[in-house]
Amino acid sequence: MILLIDNTIEGQGSSPREIRSALQKVEPDLRVVTESFRDITPEFVKTLNPSHIVLSGQSHPWDRYSAESLAGVFHVIRSAPKPKIRKTTLRKA
Repeated sequence: MILLIDNTIEGQGSSPREIRSALQKVEPDLRVVTESFRDITPEFVKTLNPSHIVLSGQSHPWDRYSAESLAGVFHVIRSAPKPKIRKTTLRKA
């Protein structure tokens, strides 16, 4: 299950919908939970225990967001393990 954090103000903007759609095209049975950035808390993320966390783009300039409203997202970013990227070899068909 993937947690998609919607960083848009009042749902304005298409980024979360586009991301969700792209994820579900890749894996149709994938469970994607979308939650507003305002509702993200360390406890929520711990309870949900997602395999991955995706942050959407924002709908407004960052100065329209209060630091308090982004506190949960900041915590998720700071406490996330560093991503691991594996080198893969592409084979010509």
